[in-house]
Amino acid sequence: PHASIDWGSLADPGEWRFGAHIKYTCDKGFRGAPVAVCGKLEVGLYAIEGNCTEVVCGAPPPLENAVALVGRASSSIGRAAAGAGDGGSWRMGTVVQYRCQAGYVGTPMA
Repeated sequence: PHASIDWGSLADPGEWRFGAHIKYTCDKGFRGAPVAVCGKLEVGLYAIEGNCTEVVCGAPPPLENAVALVGRASSSIGRAAAGAGDGGSWRMGTVVQYRCQAGYVGTPMA
């Protein structure tokens, strides 16, 4: 899962024979270089080498005079933020909004 065949990597789809390598492209938010190899483990079947792993980021950066708003709670980012997936990693593309402390204005995001 999280990948699709890189059809451009195939010279001739009719030549899928023993030893053929078929490259896959990982979906957005995942990285890796999986390849299907014809006949590697059993004649007539493909074996997958490699995989696609999710790209995750650490906790959002601390912002002076602001507090990150995460899930239903706010965090000073010095500790693991609530709603952070596995407690310390955030999915690629996640946008974190901050709330400015009293006396400061703005709409910061990371």
